[in-house]
Amino acid sequence: MKDILAIGGGFAGVWSAAGAVRATREAGEEVQVTLVSGGDDLVVRPRLYEEDPESKRVPLDRVLGPIGLRRVTATVTGIDTEARTVRAVGRAGEQAR
Repeated sequence: MKDILAIGGGFAGVWSAAGAVRATREAGEEVQVTLVSGGDDLVVRPRLYEEDPESKRVPLDRVLGPIGLRRVTATVTGIDTEARTVRAVGRAGEQAR
């Protein structure tokens, strides 16, 4: 099984991860897609005239869970492309996996 890692819970990271799931399913491949994000929500930036800006937050698990994406709440601190590893720190300062 292949592993795909998307870093960042903004629009680019979420769409990249979702696109990876879709593309690999269409190709008939079995993969594990994981998204690393420091926050729990996808934040849609409201315009100044919009009411209720708090409603512009969408829980990532609500978006990612139904399509089978795994989410890790952490901040990436390093990427080793040769070893194909990523270092990350969780909210409590622990090394994330």
